[in-house]
Amino acid sequence: MRPTPSAPAPQPTVAGPTSRSPRRWLVPAACVLVVVAVGMVAWQLLGGAPSPAEHKDATFLDAEHPGVRGFENGDCFEDPLIARARGEELLATVECVGAQNEVITFVSLDDLPGWDQAAVEREADARCAAEIHETFPAAHGAGYRVYGVPPSPGTWAGGDRDVMCVVYRPGESFETEPLIGMSGGAQG
Repeated sequence: MRPTPSAPAPQPTVAGPTSRSPRRWLVPAACVLVVVAVGMVAWQLLGGAPSPAEHKDATFLDAEHPGVRGFENGDCFEDPLIARARGEELLATVECVGAQNEVITFVSLDDLPGWDQAAVEREADARCAAEIHETFPAAHGAGYRVYGVPPSPGTWAGGDRDVMCVVYRPGESFETEPLIGMSGGAQG
């Protein structure tokens, strides 16, 4: 057997003078900025930040969604997908500017003979639309739409017959408080 040659001994390193030039950080800093910018664009393109819903009706939300039953007239709240993207399941009252929904009024379904989901959803939207048209005739012309948040099967069984009427602007967050926009002028 032949002896195996040994590896060369490691050479000692000598610390030399350090550069104090700010340019040595320029390339790494630029790389970090590029990576962050590309990441933000990719996050947006891949659906990282949900957009406000284009269309809402009585199937969009019901009385059992966490937080809904605590809303009152004039309360604004975010779309559930937008709140969920921040890790919040519970819908809460927020400032109207930047929100996507505002509670305008409540209507009743006391005259319906019993639970029929299709009839409840249809009547919720129809009654809210009629109420908004009567109370705020400028709403549609100002770009607002309305949807009803109906009782769920569970809340109906407990006696709930109220529908929460909510205004929104298709695909947009509010730039002004909706009641101001519906009272005369268009938003924005």
